[in-house]
Amino acid sequence: MPLSTVQRSESGVPSAPACGRRSRLSIVVVVGVSAALAAALIAGLAAFGRIDPSEILRLTASVDLRLLALICVLGCAQTFLAAEKWRNATSSGGRAEMSRQTAYAATALGVGLALFMPLQIASSLTRAVGARLSGDATMLRGGAASLFEQAFDVAVYACLMIAALATVQIGGGGGAWAAFALSFLLMAWAGAGRGLVFLRQSLNWTAARLDKMTWLRRVSESISESGFLGPALARRLLLLSVFRYLLLGMMSAAVAPAVGLDIPAWKVMAALPFAALAAAVSPTPSGLGLLDWAFASGLMMFGTPVDIAVQWALVNRLLMSAHSLFVALTGGLCALFVQRSG
Repeated sequence: MPLSTVQRSESGVPSAPACGRRSRLSIVVVVGVSAALAAALIAGLAAFGRIDPSEILRLTASVDLRLLALICVLGCAQTFLAAEKWRNATSSGGRAEMSRQTAYAATALGVGLALFMPLQIASSLTRAVGARLSGDATMLRGGAASLFEQAFDVAVYACLMIAALATVQIGGGGGAWAAFALSFLLMAWAGAGRGLVFLRQSLNWTAARLDKMTWLRRVSESISESGFLGPALARRLLLLSVFRYLLLGMMSAAVAPAVGLDIPAWKVMAALPFAALAAAVSPTPSGLGLLDWAFASGLMMFGTPVDIAVQWALVNRLLMSAHSLFVALTGGLCALFVQRSG
């Protein structure tokens, strides 16, 4: 009888090999379910728009290479801003400052890894490992800083989604959307610093009234002392998130002329927050399926015909996947540079 079987029968605890096999099987099942869900969502979107897959391939093959190059350059620029946000969060509270090369490499590699798993998990994983390998921060702080800075992206997209809904409600156009967007972003800017100060004070108040050994007190103290909750940092991260949105909006708006589809740029930028928020909660790799449905729905909400909106969403998916590979390549080259120069 195998030793592992004997150990299980005597102690009732699964052996290490058995636990390893079970863990690998769980990962395979989760990945399989996620991929199947993504495929079903994409197929459903194509069927909803009555789109022939060959037409999507034809449009993608006809892409203007100059605009594709522009999309890749803008993608690297917005990835740099994401890396800068993470670097600021990681070094907050007087901690050692991470190099921009390290921050970009970890962030860009996360963009590539997100083709195979949800974006938030991929980004936090590569950044946590990058922080540990570089010695600039612990894995825990690297991962926590990643989630923290991404919360400002979510806040910006939430404001812009409200602006889009308000525009639809009054039947407005690009001017009304821009006015609403600017108004809500200014309100977020005004409240960002005060909101984090209030949160830090609340955490300190909570920690002071709890028993020293409780986990809630330890968590409250850790967050309060992390350096994440400073007003200046909050405003900086919010501003960088707005600039990232503008770059992502320009990337998305460039897709339509790149393949000959007629969609006004402001409609694409107004629909972007719906897609970004969908990607933030999507269990599929890079938001595959859910993001595309949200983007197409946002465009349709602003009057874009169904077939055009779905065509754009599917072509956008293919071009953004190509852009993700390009960004990951630049991240790999940057990581090699950091390794050799270190």
